[in-house]
Amino acid sequence: MGEATIFTLVPEADANREALRRSFAERVLGFVPADPTDDLQAWRSFLASRYHDLEDLNRAHRTAWTDIDSVDLPVGPAATPTAVADWRDYQQATDPQPFGVQRRLWQDFLARRHAGIASLIDAWEVNWPCFDAIPIPQSLPANVNALLDWVDFEAIILPTLTSAHWFSVLLPVNFAAPADEATRRGQLELARRLIELEKPAHTVFDVKFYWDLFRLDQARLDYDTVLGRGGRDPALLSPAVLNHSYFGESVLAPSHPMNVAERQVLGRDRLARKSRKPS
Repeated sequence: MGEATIFTLVPEADANREALRRSFAERVLGFVPADPTDDLQAWRSFLASRYHDLEDLNRAHRTAWTDIDSVDLPVGPAATPTAVADWRDYQQATDPQPFGVQRRLWQDFLARRHAGIASLIDAWEVNWPCFDAIPIPQSLPANVNALLDWVDFEAIILPTLTSAHWFSVLLPVNFAAPADEATRRGQLELARRLIELEKPAHTVFDVKFYWDLFRLDQARLDYDTVLGRGGRDPALLSPAVLNHSYFGESVLAPSHPMNVAERQVLGRDRLARKSRKPS
């Protein structure tokens, strides 16, 4: 018989074992669980910075950790007021982080599912003091009700929230806009930085230029509507640059001498015939 393997939520270091873990998760659970590693490592780093050594930590939390790498996220109510304060401070410090946002979504999900913390305590058989104290599990919950809550959160809530909080920002561009690629790229980067400062923490976005013309499924009928070739007009597209441009958003620009604008080029321009005056 082969060696028994315990399914973990933390990715395996070995590539073959990790492939088996992911295959098992997709086949049995229907999804690959979110990785708790960042949350766990941040918690350990937080405690290591707050306490002089492991002995001080064990004394304050009434634990018996053998080293900092063995410290886990809380699996039940804290044993001391100091441990309660540490966990509260840690959550506040990491709330803006992606795993902090996910932790808050988990706590809000539990608060909506259970009619008060007493209902969760009865179902989970763990005496959590409040919803805000519950971390995302770092291993499969042993309690069947807690396991069902976790499965619904991972399989339904997380994918829904991820897809629901995505948006695009379209920057208008026309013939009067700068045509050089460096200027346009700078405008995109400036817009990204501004949006990154103002957007909600759990959202993702992209930034693209758009043309103030007819757009499929987004028709703009107004006084400023312009009839033309739209995004297909090469005059509105920037020259394609390898590893920087997207297909359909750029144009293959001619090289020298075909790109010289102030001269007539044989094979590109139509030469006008001048009429000769009679002598």
